[in-house]
This record gives sequence, C-alpha cells and structure tokens, in this order.
Amino acid sequence: MIIGIDIDNVLGDLNLDLNLFSKSYFDLGLNREDYIHYDLSKIWNCSVDSANNVVKDYYNSGRIRNLKPLPNSIEVIQKLAENNELISITARSRFISDDTLDWLNDFFPAIDKVLFSQSKIQTGKRKWEIALDEGVDVMIDDAPHVISDVSEKGIFCIIMDAPWNRHISETDNVVRISNWSEVPPILEKLKKEIN
Repeated sequence: MIIGIDIDNVLGDLNLDLNLFSKSYFDLGLNREDYIHYDLSKIWNCSVDSANNVVKDYYNSGRIRNLKPLPNSIEVIQKLAENNELISITARSRFISDDTLDWLNDFFPAIDKVLFSQSKIQTGKRKWEIALDEGVDVMIDDAPHVISDVSEKGIFCIIMDAPWNRHISETDNVVRISNWSEVPPILEKLKKEIN
C-alpha cells in the first residue's frame, strides 16, 4: 500500500509551536482549540499578508527544526514502513526544504520519499495531483481542502482531527483519527476490504 502523509499537524505539532511564536506579534491568549479556521489571518484577526509574514518569520527562526512529533507518530511510521511505501507530501515552503528534510530524517527516516506540493523544488503540483501521480492508496492529512480534493479523486483519507477540520464529515472513504495509534487498525481493515 502507498501511503501519503502530510507533515504539519499530522507528523509534527506545528500549531502548538506556531501559537507560542505568534504571541510576540499577537498576544491573544489562544490555545489549540481556538484555531477553528485553516486561514491564520482569521484566527489572528489580521491581514493575510501579516499572517504570512509571521509564518515566514517562524520558518526563518529555525524553530521548525525543533518541532515535536505527535504522540505515537514515530513508532507507527516505523511499523507502517515495514509493509508499505511511505511518501510525505507537504505544502511547506521551498525555503525551508533543508530544515524539513533534516527534521524528517531525524524523526522519520523510514519515510521513502518527500515531495513538496505547489513548489518549484520538485513538483509544482497540488497534493491531490501528486497523490494520483504516485499511486497513493491512502492520504493522511489535516487540511480540509486537501481531504476534500483527495477523497473526491477516490483516494481513501485519514483526517487527523483538529479544530479547523471538524466540519468535515466521515464518509466511506474519509475516517477521522485523534492519535496515530488508530492508524494501523484502519489500514488493516482497509487492506482486507481491498483484497
């Protein structure tokens, strides 16, 4: 089975650290549950440009290299790599590709391939296009638009629960999880249904 895996808020807890970082710009006293939109300008009550600048400052700070992996992600990824091909498909900016690859190598060396969507580094394509090109059977992501696009193409999706994606309903090919430990049984069930 070929499994596509997002990085931010799927493998690593970006919003926790980004929220701490953003307090020097917007002292709003926010926690993870306050991030109910994928668009950070709506959360921080600022322009899109201002939000993008904060994210860029965050990336430039080097903090991305110290991102904490989500609970159970390291162990589950290692186990999944035994019988599956793992492809990280990320929308991270190209100017942090070295930090991204170093972080993945440090925590998730079992991932077979890393592809950057909407980036001139490798593909310049959207995640659903990459998933189709790579023959992805299952996509694990947190972004509502990605889940929608990928599931519409017939690819089974596992959505990592987050406040900004709770409006997405589970369907025959979209399942919600709150912890990486839930992934192996879902994939085992899916393999049985396919065979």
